[in-house]
Amino acid sequence: MTLNKRYLRNVKSNISFYLSITLLTALGVCLHVAFDSSFGVQQESFQKLLSDSLPEDAEIMTMFPVDDIQDLENEYHVSMERQPYIDLDMQGTEAEVRVFAPGEKINLYQIQEGSDLKNEDDILLSGLFMERQGLSIGDTIELSGKTYHICGKVIKTDYLFCLKNISDTFSDGDRFGVGVVLNSAFSEYDSADQAVVYAVRYEDGADSVAFRKAVNEKFGILSYVDIGNNSRLQSPKDQFDELDYTVNIILPVSMIFMVLLIAVVLGRKIKNERKMIGVLHALGYKRYELALHYSVLGAIPGILGGILGILAAIPLIGPLSDMLIEDKMEVFYEVSHITPTACLVALILPTVCYTIAVFITALINMRGSAIDMIKGLSKNKKKRMGLRKAKMNFRTKYKLRAVFSHFPRTLLVILGIALGGTLVAFTFACVDSIDRYVDTSVKATGDYEYEYFLSSIKTGYPEKGSAVIAASFEVEDNPDLITLMGVDENKLIDVKNTSGEDLPLEEGKFYISEMSSYAYHVKEGDTITIRNNADLKEYEIHVDGILVNGSQSLLIASRKTVNSLLGMQEDAYTMVMSKEKIDYRDSELLREVSKTSLAEALDKTISQGMHDLLLPITIIAMVISVITTYLMVNILLTESSSVISMLKVLGYRNKEINRTVTYIYHALVPIGVALGVWFGLLMNKLNFETQAAKYNSYIENYVTPKSVIICAGITIISYIVSMFLLSSKVKKVEMVESLKNSQE
Repeated sequence: MTLNKRYLRNVKSNISFYLSITLLTALGVCLHVAFDSSFGVQQESFQKLLSDSLPEDAEIMTMFPVDDIQDLENEYHVSMERQPYIDLDMQGTEAEVRVFAPGEKINLYQIQEGSDLKNEDDILLSGLFMERQGLSIGDTIELSGKTYHICGKVIKTDYLFCLKNISDTFSDGDRFGVGVVLNSAFSEYDSADQAVVYAVRYEDGADSVAFRKAVNEKFGILSYVDIGNNSRLQSPKDQFDELDYTVNIILPVSMIFMVLLIAVVLGRKIKNERKMIGVLHALGYKRYELALHYSVLGAIPGILGGILGILAAIPLIGPLSDMLIEDKMEVFYEVSHITPTACLVALILPTVCYTIAVFITALINMRGSAIDMIKGLSKNKKKRMGLRKAKMNFRTKYKLRAVFSHFPRTLLVILGIALGGTLVAFTFACVDSIDRYVDTSVKATGDYEYEYFLSSIKTGYPEKGSAVIAASFEVEDNPDLITLMGVDENKLIDVKNTSGEDLPLEEGKFYISEMSSYAYHVKEGDTITIRNNADLKEYEIHVDGILVNGSQSLLIASRKTVNSLLGMQEDAYTMVMSKEKIDYRDSELLREVSKTSLAEALDKTISQGMHDLLLPITIIAMVISVITTYLMVNILLTESSSVISMLKVLGYRNKEINRTVTYIYHALVPIGVALGVWFGLLMNKLNFETQAAKYNSYIENYVTPKSVIICAGITIISYIVSMFLLSSKVKKVEMVESLKNSQE
């Protein structure tokens, strides 16, 4: 007898199982290959971009012009370049374009498409801005009264994530873009309207601390942002970290789930074939040979699923890459192929996992002597539930036995229902939380609309708006920045705790925002150490309360308290809050923040992106739920064929048999739904809390009753679909089936 002849017969007799596992494997492999290939190409392109463009290690703004750059470079082993810019209004829109002259040794621009600058009326524009404004190469654009010819798309690595202000959270191509013009064209702009930053690159052996102190002593540092805190360059790196995390979790998690499914399904099949296995063992086949035979059955869906998944990933990789980057940053790469490494992993990992799982499962189920297996005896045979004397009808007794006598199968049904529900609930919770954050958190910080961070220190009170002392500080043992803000008692900013009570701006009292509380793991009563990013002086701040503010990284106190701490005049201020727009020149400002633009950017970049993900994630979740439930109930129907046959002999109709044998897991659906929603909310909460610093916002976990109902509905629909597919199984069982085995 040749065991190899059984493979084709086995696959034919269990075609639904192999199709289901192959489909699930293909789904996991497809996502893995698409994400991994996208990640690999992006990383490679990103490193090449950095190598070619020589991005800054730090950006400095000073109170006075730096007039001895060459001396600083020689003494402290740095490269330093003055890089002025000017913000110009786009005619007929609310958008602005920040125009630069070409850098010579730092932050070199790269042409993504089109041709380089030739004439004084030529301009290179950032691609995302052009796309959002409906512009093409060859078009003209009017900026602050002057017409330019668009000759190409440009990428500046210091604006790869195109933020107007480094402190902003999200790029907004509808309102802001970057342009480059010739030096001769840039020199025509009024120097009083220009803002100046100094880009710095540290060479090997450079003493960055000594350099910063020297610059601060001579020229007064208003702002110092190193590469770790520069969201314009750090955000792409964070994006790659997310992709890397996704790549490393998709396939392993899906393999764990699939191994459990295969172990249960093929484990039951091997148990049902113990008599035949016993005969083969008696004829001389060794246990490991029989286990290897069954292992091939596990390898089949691994190989087929891997191949199908790779083929499906080929057309998906481009759209997936665009979706990950679209509306977030300048596209600096093109993903046109899947990577060989991703394909090898996708083919080998499922096949190896399934083969090992089935081999171990087969050995476990082959315990005992050949005689015991032939007789159908088992050392671990479980007793049936003692329901003989229970006063309940036959249908109820059968369901209870089916559910509790095979608990691993029951748990997998619950897990399958819950897993699909978790994916849907997580996505809906993300959308609801962000929508609520946009509607409440950003707008609830106060009645002000604009924040103007000044490029020089003022005293007294401004003609318009409210005076605020504000400075950026580095947090000890953390790469992120926090803003120390001193405010007067005014109605423009809300200083309330999480219970809605006003926090008194008493002298010596400091309050930390919710976002910073989560980002830096600080609670009321703790002490946080901050360091001035200009003179590097450290301050220990006692936190007297948590301030309701999920959109900004803040420490707030009275203006007098902050000025006293920093050794400044009591009425000094560096920021103005206002309900109305105030006309400042670019040279007068470090940055300008608008709550409305922040809320709109949030809605476009995160909320809309999550809304776009709802449909594909819902489809994936439904496929998982349907297949899992189908497989588990299908095992039950296969093992209960003699019972179904006997019920037919006794006169039961197909609908009645389905209610008795097929529809036994109805009671588990609410459990699966509840677990799915709970796990989805938990994942969402952990995601926002652990990523508060990266999002530059604390987004509170929230889900609407409507979303919960939709999640439950999707899960229930998935279950109904699987039951519908299984209902025809009962029709195929013949009445004579009950006569085939005298023991049944």
